[in-house]
Amino acid sequence: MYPTPMTFDVARAGRALAQVSVRTLATAAGLEKEQLRRFEKGLADLRVDERLRLEKALRKYGVGLVPEDEFGGTGVRRIFTAQKSRRLEALENEGGPAYEDDI
Repeated sequence: MYPTPMTFDVARAGRALAQVSVRTLATAAGLEKEQLRRFEKGLADLRVDERLRLEKALRKYGVGLVPEDEFGGTGVRRIFTAQKSRRLEALENEGGPAYEDDI
């Protein structure tokens, strides 16, 4: 992996696209909830290793970084096709009722 160009707004957009709570993503990335919350608000920075862990955690939830190129800046996108996402959603729905979180 390379040092990620992830910025606070890209991290926030990635979490929104993944539809996971701050707590869930922070735990998956090995960060404190407040540490991620402050980073997403642009109030604190993360070290390169922390950003890489955050990127890996987002990938776990189906979100990948799109690098900057001649067509646009850094962003996020789903890494699963629509068909695969529907299959994953169907599998997740077989496990009982979903719990509320603070997206």
